[in-house]
Order: sequence, then C-alpha cells, then structure tokens
Amino acid sequence: MKIVLKHTLKNIFKKPLRTILVVFCVMICSLSALLSFDMSSALEGMLRNLYGQYLGSMDILVSGSDIDEGLLTDPGLPEGNRVAIYMTTNRFIHDLEGQYTYVEQDTLSLMGLNTSDAAEMGMIPFDRSLSENEVVLSHDFAEKYGYSEGDTLVLHDDKKSPHEFTIVEVVDSHGKGLTAYNTAVLSVEGISLLVSDMKLSQVAIDTANDKEVSAAISYIKLQYPDLTTESLFENEEMGQFIDQMTKLFFVLFAICVLMVIFVTISISERIITERMSVVGTFRSLGLSTRLTTLILLLENAFYGLIGSSLGCFAYAFLRSVVLNSMIRVQDTNGEAIAIAFKLGRISPVLIVTIILSAILIECVCPIKEVIKAIKTPIRDIIFSNKDTAYKVNRITTVVGIVFTAAAVVLAFMPTGFWTGIIRFALMTIALSLLFPHVLRLASKVFYRLFDKANQPIAKLAITEVHTKKSTVGSSILITTAVALSIVVYTVATSLSGMVDARYFSSEVYVATNASQKTAHFHFIEALDDVQDVEYIYNTMDHLTINGADAKDISVLSIDANGYNWFTGVPDVPVLSENEVSISSILAQKHGIRIGDQVTITFQKESYYPIEKTLTVVHLCNTSTYDATGNAVVLSENVVKNIYGDYPGMIFVSTDNPVEVDRMIEKYAKGAYSSSYTAEEFDAESSSNSAGIMSIIYFTITLGISLTFIGSVSNLLIGFEGRKRECAILLSTSMSRKQLARMFVLESFFSSGIALLAAIPMGLLMIKPIFGALSAIAGSVEVTTSITAYIVFVIALWIVFILTSRFPIRALKKMKLSEQLKYE
Repeated sequence: MKIVLKHTLKNIFKKPLRTILVVFCVMICSLSALLSFDMSSALEGMLRNLYGQYLGSMDILVSGSDIDEGLLTDPGLPEGNRVAIYMTTNRFIHDLEGQYTYVEQDTLSLMGLNTSDAAEMGMIPFDRSLSENEVVLSHDFAEKYGYSEGDTLVLHDDKKSPHEFTIVEVVDSHGKGLTAYNTAVLSVEGISLLVSDMKLSQVAIDTANDKEVSAAISYIKLQYPDLTTESLFENEEMGQFIDQMTKLFFVLFAICVLMVIFVTISISERIITERMSVVGTFRSLGLSTRLTTLILLLENAFYGLIGSSLGCFAYAFLRSVVLNSMIRVQDTNGEAIAIAFKLGRISPVLIVTIILSAILIECVCPIKEVIKAIKTPIRDIIFSNKDTAYKVNRITTVVGIVFTAAAVVLAFMPTGFWTGIIRFALMTIALSLLFPHVLRLASKVFYRLFDKANQPIAKLAITEVHTKKSTVGSSILITTAVALSIVVYTVATSLSGMVDARYFSSEVYVATNASQKTAHFHFIEALDDVQDVEYIYNTMDHLTINGADAKDISVLSIDANGYNWFTGVPDVPVLSENEVSISSILAQKHGIRIGDQVTITFQKESYYPIEKTLTVVHLCNTSTYDATGNAVVLSENVVKNIYGDYPGMIFVSTDNPVEVDRMIEKYAKGAYSSSYTAEEFDAESSSNSAGIMSIIYFTITLGISLTFIGSVSNLLIGFEGRKRECAILLSTSMSRKQLARMFVLESFFSSGIALLAAIPMGLLMIKPIFGALSAIAGSVEVTTSITAYIVFVIALWIVFILTSRFPIRALKKMKLSEQLKYE
C-alpha cells in the first residue's frame, strides 16, 4: 500500500499544470456548493441578527385600528413579555430662511410605552423610566431644530392645547425598535396628555420559547381576525428572499458541477492513457484487478479531497464578505449603516458531505476508462497497442437522442425552477454525447475540400480532428465548456443590467410619500429651466386576479400620451379605462393571454374593495422597474379613481437638474421620500448594488476561468500524450515545419468547429436557465449584445489556436530515440 501511495503522490506532482486545473475546478465547485446549500441557514441567521439589533427580542408585532386591551393579558397566548404601544403625531411649521412666502412643515412621530418593559425587550436604545412630562428625542430632529438635553419641547394635544415636556435624553436617530427619524418617546402617562381617546396602536410580543411563535400567531389570527399579526423572523418576505437567493446560487452550482464533470471525464481519459504502462507493470507483478483499479482511482480521489478541502477553506474565508454584501442597511437619507452581522457556524455535516461528494464524483467520472483499462490485455499494454482511435458509441448516441427528446418535451411544459434546471442539464449532456457526430460530419466536409485542393497536411490535420481520442475529447470539452460559459456570461451580464439600471430618462426623479395631491407639486412646473413634468400614480396593493390572490402587486398608471420619461416598463400602449397591461411573468402565473377578460379586485383588504373587469391588451416586461414581475398598468384615470390623486413618482426634464433638485427638496419638504438628479440616482444605485454586483462579476470570472483553464489545459495535455506519434511522423514522412503546421491546423479546426457548435447551443440553453430564474424572482431580459458574444467567442478561438505553440516548441527539444523506444 505504501508503494501505491508513493506512486500516486508522485503522479500528482509530476504534472503540476494538470493538478492545478483539476484541483481548481473541484475547489470552485465545492465553493459554489457551500454557497448554495449554506445560503439558507446563513441568511436566516444574518437576518435574525439584523432584526435582533434593531428590535431586540421582539418576536411578534400586532397592529390594527382597534386593538382589544385584553390582548395584553390574554391567557391563551404563550408565556412571554408584551408591550403596549400608543402612537400619534405632532406637526411643526417653521419659517424658511430668506423666504417670506414659503414655510417648511415637519412631522414628529410620538410613541408612548412603558419604557422599562420596552428596554428589557430591547425595543428602544435607552434604559430609563420616564415621567409624564419627560421625553426622549431622536438625534436628527434635535440637531435639525437645535434641541439638547434639558430643553423644553412643546407638543400639542388633539385640541391644539400646548404641553411642555423636558428632553431628558437625545438618542440615535436610527436606533433600536421603532425609534427612527423624527421620533419622540414618551411614557404612557405622557402621551395620554396629548390624546383624549387613548387606543392601542401596536402590541410587541416576546415569547419565552421561540418555538411557540407560530402557535402564538395562529392564536391571535383566530381570536383577533381584524388585527394584522407579523412574525419578525418567520414572515413570508424573509422566506421568499432566502429561497430566491438560495436557488440563484444553486443555478451557479449546477453549472459548476456540469463543468467539473466534463473537465474531469476528459482529463481522466488522458490520465488513464498515460498510466497504461504502469498498470501493465503492476499487473505483470501479480497485482489484483481490485488493487489496480484502486491505483487508477486513487489519484482522482486525491484531486477531489484536495480541491474540496481548499473550496471549503476558501468559502469559510469569503463567507462573511459575500453574505454581508448581500444585505445593505441604510437610514432614511439613504446613507449606509455599518452593521456587524454574526454568522453561525457552517454545518460540519455539510462540509463532510461536500468533501465526500467531490471525492465520489472524481472517482465516478473516470470509471468507464478504468474498466476499459482493466480489460486491456497485458501484451497490448506493454507494447502500447491500446487503440487511440475514436469510435462512435451507439449507446451514447441513443442516450443523447433520448435526452434531446426529453428536453424538447420539457420545453412544451410550464416552466418552473426545477423543470428549467433539469432541461438545462439534459441539453448539456445531450450536447456532449451528440457533438462527435457533428465533429465527424464537419471534418469529412473539410476533408473533401482539402482533397480537391491537394492539401495533404490539412487533410491529415482534419483527419486527426475526428479520429484521435484526445482531439475529440478536447473538442467535446471545448463545446460544453463554452456553451456553459455563454450561459453564465449571459445570465451575469443580464442581471448586471437589471441591478444597475435606471428606470427613467429625465434629469430629476422624485419619489413622493403619496401623502399630497398633484396640486401640491404644481410649483415644479413653474420653476426656471423646467421643460416638462410627468406624474406616475403607483401603489402597492394586494389584488385578486380572476379569484386568485396576488400579493404585493405594483399598480402603475399611464396617461393619454403614454410614457415620456418613465422607461421602467417599455412599450406600453395608451390604455382606455377598460384595458390593462399585465407583466408577462404575472400573466404566466395566472394563465392570462392578450385578449383575455380579467376580473381584478383592488383594495381587497379594505372595507370597500373595488372590482373591475378589464381586457388584457398588452403583456409588458417590468424587469428594469420591478424584477419580481408583479405589476399591472392601468389608465391614469382608473388609478386615480381607485387610489386617489396622489402621485408616487415625478419625473422632471430640465437643463439645470442640480438647481431644480435643490428647489424641490426645499419647497416640497415632508411630501417626498427622496429626490435625485439622474447622476445622484446612478451613484446611489451603484452603491446599493455593489454587493450583488461583486457576486455577478465573480460569476462571470468563474465561468470564463473554468472554460479557459479547462479547455486550454486539456488541449496541452492532449498534445503531451502524442509525443510518440509525433516522433513516428518526424522519422518517416514529415519535417518539423510540416508537423508544426499540422498542429496549428488541427487546433484551428477542432476548436473552430467546437465553438461554432457551442454558440447556438449555448443560446438555446439560456432559455431554460432564464425560465428557472423567472420562476424564483421575475422576468429576466437578455441584455447581452451580439457584439459581446462575437468578441467573447473570437477571443477564445484565438487562445485555443495559440495553444498549438506549446507542442511546436516541444518539438524542437524532443529526442526521437527516447520517444520511439518501448517503455
């Protein structure tokens, strides 16, 4: 056994290029596997940690317009702490410096609660009891209006009577719990001075046993059906986000696994060919078939062990960086807030499973070649008579045809995540199994052309392309790797376009808080340098479409002139009051087509839901504005009639965006949530998307690296194994110059045919992957240009052709006597 291990380790370090290649591929695959399978628990832990820093130990938040006080003492709820929250607002009017015709209106949110109980639960960023005339003020409001500890704050009750409160503390504006911007915290007695009819606004609940949260929510919903009950850690939005990110990385993992399998199979063929003489020697010495098989597989097992271990170490090192970049916390001004996320441990069982799986894959991939090597007679091994000619296998051909048929059948089925992944895998495997027929057909066509042109070197090169096992294996690897790389490149660049896209073409964009009517913003039209103003009326609503629930649907308006500056939903026609444009992904979910009549219920959770029957005249793509695809577009009059004359977005065309933006921020204070120039919006988008963009760039680099390293290394390894063949040709019929030309032509045609086959196949394989992505998030639009594909493929082709320089250089140093002797 010692000799076997020594021999295996010697082989591993004898070919450093090949070792690095296989180990790198397995490492990347293991890293992506950990990203995929550790994502769910890691993100859940991060979000719990995030909510814990802001909301303390609060598990449930109950809201409603008429909360029964009995909820605070209801014995049916699990044991735990409950804090009553009373809320109201006070409005402040301030003069604007230098402006006698305009004033600034601001709102201060008031929150009354038992501060001792709230501090114990971690809901507020201070720990002290307040008397009825004491108040704690948020830092932003205090700084803006010059308040400090010890000052007197005058608040007005619902009858406009003033009440004085002493500011006992100024706390972080973005602190724990509900202490956010423009917030003041009072005692229950203090807020009762301002509100004549005290009613509970919210109830915070911390269950003693976190496992009883679901039971508590179910009980509240059953006993208090009119209240809104939200689990802060087990809500639908968190679960959906985690599921989407997990599946997104599973797509990356699936592509990596396929790449690694094809690289391993191709390289294993080269390894087995090289090891035949050693196998013959061992078998001549009396080694058993079982031990010989172990020798052949042990090297691959080491590759799997080393690569997967490095992948696990790399993931452990990068885990916090990658996951932290996916969650960006910001304040109401859009400024990033540093949050220290505490990640839990990576599951040891998961690490062991991935390492064992990598070893298993590395051992299973070459099993076909191992069986053939074991069955080879010792005489053929010793005299190097093992057949190196490629022969088309009928079984693989039949399997390829069956897989192709299965992929075609799945294309006519409704696209889901798993059907998309399965169809993608079937297409990839079918490509690798059937490509030798394409290679053989193309080679024969070129052979006839070269035969007529009397080009013997080219004829020999094109013959080698489809008859040599090493060359065919390299071509198969190039085809599959490049096709997969095209998929990775397209997905990554398309997601990049979505993440970083701006959904308006105007110079200024205003997102209102939907609290003021359109007339409030008419002053924008009168500002100097303003050419045009476009109002979009939008809201988020829970709808019913043909009787089926549709949650979190973005309802958008379009006026009688169509969209001028809003580009988030392109090509929407002007709509009449009985027409609707529905996003293609939403239409697919509900089985809707153009021309169908749909019955939509708006504001279904309100006291007066509104039902309308509309005709679908257009299916829109909302990927730029809303990647989820949950959107409908209606006539502006319809949206106003349902939700009121409250614009949600304002787009301003101007020659002086900086000054116009400043004037809007000055005179529309309190009526907007954000106001940006186009440049500011782009900068903010880039900052917000920096984390996900780093992952996208990593994906592009990963796909291209695996393609480049795998394909080039395999070509070099293939040339390395043909030294004896080259020596025979040199000693019989060819000069070194002619042999060098043959290598160049062989590389040119083998990689060229492979690339030409990979391009259409890669583009076809994009569809199931995009279908899978659409099933988890929203419609993804292909934004990769034809020019990008052409440049990408030509660059790879040049690299593959240049690999022929390595064997050409080796020819100059090769000694014919060493290569022609029997080993």
